[in-house]
Amino acid sequence: MSANATWDSIKTTGRGLGIIRYRRPAQEQRHPAVRIMGIGAIGGMLDESFEQIGIGTNGVFTRVASSAVSDAATDRYCQVSTVVPALGHFTGVDFVVILGSTDELRSLRISGDVARVARAAGALVFAMLAQPSSPTGGSVKGVVAEIADCTDALIFVPSQPHVSLLQHLLDAHIAAAFAGVSNSSRPRAPVGADFLDVRRTFIDAGEASIGIGSATGRDRARHAAEMAIVDAESSPIDTAAGVAILVAGGCSLRLREVETAVCAVREVASPNTTVTLGVHCDERLGETVQVTLIVAEHARVQVPLSPSNPDVSWLHVVSSLSSNNL
Repeated sequence: MSANATWDSIKTTGRGLGIIRYRRPAQEQRHPAVRIMGIGAIGGMLDESFEQIGIGTNGVFTRVASSAVSDAATDRYCQVSTVVPALGHFTGVDFVVILGSTDELRSLRISGDVARVARAAGALVFAMLAQPSSPTGGSVKGVVAEIADCTDALIFVPSQPHVSLLQHLLDAHIAAAFAGVSNSSRPRAPVGADFLDVRRTFIDAGEASIGIGSATGRDRARHAAEMAIVDAESSPIDTAAGVAILVAGGCSLRLREVETAVCAVREVASPNTTVTLGVHCDERLGETVQVTLIVAEHARVQVPLSPSNPDVSWLHVVSSLSSNNL
């Protein structure tokens, strides 16, 4: 990429993670500062999985170490901090990413406290919550509703998500919020990016890849979708277990164009592929329509995600990603 290029999302060509790299393509733009916080036993394990693939070691992402306490409500080992960080803890941070699980009520409450402090400090807050497909209790729903009120994006993922799925969901949301940000401006989440539920789409799914396409002019939605399909080639859509379609555009985006983008993907995907749709409105895109696809393969190996056995829960993830140059 040349020094004069515009901000873009770069996908590695190797088989596997296909991680989006954030670069500084022009002097007036900067890196996003991202802080990842795993709260609770499951959140701590998800956070550790990011560390295994190198997130938090590249100077862009930072991970927050947490102390171990006992969750009296569930009698589980939880990696949470007993003290909610002060405002100064988030100074200069653009994005705070909270990883947790709806199975841990106390940790959820702490997540809400952390989100409020981070937001008060001026950071955008994204919460990724692992949730089983079974209905949750009233107490959990109430706490989740409180978290939704103090976050800029609330994303529900399966109870045993593949780390590449989490990475690409994070990449997509950060790239959308950071589009066009300069040293003198702050990122902001596009309208409609505040909620996404991909549990049914990616339950029991394996490794994921990401594809991004953008186009203007006549048939821009179809052209953007076709570009995204090609870009996600490391996980072929015709054999995918699940696909998340994120369509973004400015004020000129029409529902028929959203339908066109979805149909373009459906024409290629298997009839058995589960699809989730998200639509974002962002006037910064102008006359451009952007389509982002997160495509997950069928899982090859299932290893239970268990707080009592954290050392083996993510071995299948780590081994499948260890050959990538991250």
